[in-house]
Amino acid sequence: EGDVCVYKNRTLVKKQASAHAHVVRKVVKHPLGFATCANDGAVKVWSNQCECLLTFVAYGEDTKFVYGLCPIPQSNEMVTCDDGSTVKVWTPDGKHVQTIMHPAIVRAVQALPNGDFVTAGSDGMARIFTRNPQRAASAQEVENFEQASKSEMQQMDVSGLPTEAELMKPGTKDGQVKIFNVSGKAMVYRWSQADMKWVLVGEAMGRGRGKPKPKKTELDGQFYDHVTKVFITEQQSVMLGWNIDDDPRDVVDHFAALYSLTEDLKYQVYQFVAPKTDPQAIAARKERERSERLARATRHVPSWTKHGFKLFADTSKLAPMRKRLAKSIESDSSFSANAFKVLMANMENVSKYHSSAFSQEEAGLVKKMLVWKGTKLLPVLDAFRILMQHAAAVSALSGDSKVRSIILEKLAEEGASKHQKMFCLRGLSNMVARRPKSDEERKKAGTAPKDVVDFFNAAVKTAAKWLNPTSAEAPVCLSGTVFLSNVVCWMGMHKIRATALAKSVVEVLMPFALNAQSVNQTALYYVIVALAGVTMCDDQAKALVASQGAAAVAAISSSSMTDATKEALSDFKKVLGLA
Repeated sequence: EGDVCVYKNRTLVKKQASAHAHVVRKVVKHPLGFATCANDGAVKVWSNQCECLLTFVAYGEDTKFVYGLCPIPQSNEMVTCDDGSTVKVWTPDGKHVQTIMHPAIVRAVQALPNGDFVTAGSDGMARIFTRNPQRAASAQEVENFEQASKSEMQQMDVSGLPTEAELMKPGTKDGQVKIFNVSGKAMVYRWSQADMKWVLVGEAMGRGRGKPKPKKTELDGQFYDHVTKVFITEQQSVMLGWNIDDDPRDVVDHFAALYSLTEDLKYQVYQFVAPKTDPQAIAARKERERSERLARATRHVPSWTKHGFKLFADTSKLAPMRKRLAKSIESDSSFSANAFKVLMANMENVSKYHSSAFSQEEAGLVKKMLVWKGTKLLPVLDAFRILMQHAAAVSALSGDSKVRSIILEKLAEEGASKHQKMFCLRGLSNMVARRPKSDEERKKAGTAPKDVVDFFNAAVKTAAKWLNPTSAEAPVCLSGTVFLSNVVCWMGMHKIRATALAKSVVEVLMPFALNAQSVNQTALYYVIVALAGVTMCDDQAKALVASQGAAAVAAISSSSMTDATKEALSDFKKVLGLA
């Protein structure tokens, strides 16, 4: 988020909040301490005590993302690259010296010990630049490079891309990359499951005229990263192919079995193959294949890998909401009309929910309105539900203990209307999905802040008051089951170990499964998915579900199931070993 932090022995020494106005791309060693560059187009030099010594804007309005940065050891000059095809050289005090155009996007720059520097392009080419005439390329090579660099990068056609408004919708998995049409430009975003938001990567460009990436070699109808000749006897040789993400043991074992290799030859082949594989790529492939096997076995479970959180995202009724809120505020002189105007303008600018600010004045206004009662409260709760999709608003409100208490009080209130209960539960659902995650949750160490777990526990118990499968109003029933499903999704996504919370979810949801004929099919779908998911989060919760699993399957099977419910039930049976 633009913060710069200094650590010593893994302990935070100093934090410079919002040191940059956008995501920091690179941190590099500098003779004065260290230097940073970011998506705000700026380069900054810092002391080791995190004091800013120098700031300069490397790229302006059209190109703001500084992908790479490196100081040149001998001269202390700095080299930067952007999200286009431009490399720039700067004096130690931040004055522009030289621009070097490239035929492709430059992803990184790195200084060399002799004072030269190397650039890495999206065309698969590394290029070294020098001021030493003895190391310079030939005149022909220089001319070829300059000619290729003069050709403009092809702009991507944005007509078929999802619009900026689609940034409100969550991604399907952590690390998902997607291109959006943002103000007529093709902008690349990456989905962060931990932060529950799309993180800007840079602008997507067409290819330049650089050298294409190396192609794989075909062998027996298959394509491989590496192909080599192996002499299995003095007279006989055969070709062996493998990819960098192949486990070398598997490659050699298969090859040895196919050609009856001796142990000595098998060892020699392994010694040749293993260094030409990538352990990280192998691990990633194995995890991908494991996920694919699970995906083939189930379609809806676990929710955190299949479809993520469910959001109540409708913003189509902002106009009538504004009228109702304005009427209430106009009758009370203690409210700031300007703060209300700013709040509504922020809420109505739906396409900027991922990036627009949310002021303390707006937060104060929301907290003040949340104490209203009766029908006057309903549009406030609905506004809260919408604000739980706004990145800055959910960050400001979800961690506020006063806001949490008010929402639970409104949910627990005797005589609360079905709409009041529904809006509270929908706001909680969105809060679970979109609240910023703590360092504990990000590390997936199985823990979360105690206040978060306690709040979710209290919210589940409060929701249980109204969630009766035979008497709950349909909108309340659906909103409540989605909320509980999101809690399970959160537990699974971050590997949270919270037995009491998991068991509470089961105790609330199991009656819905056992009384399936009385439950709306959409709500029943979330019940099944949540019950199946919670068995993967906690052993005691799994035992609790398993003790009534067969009865639940029988009850659900006798209801008028939709296709989605049938598929979810099939997953449920597989997870419990009842298939």
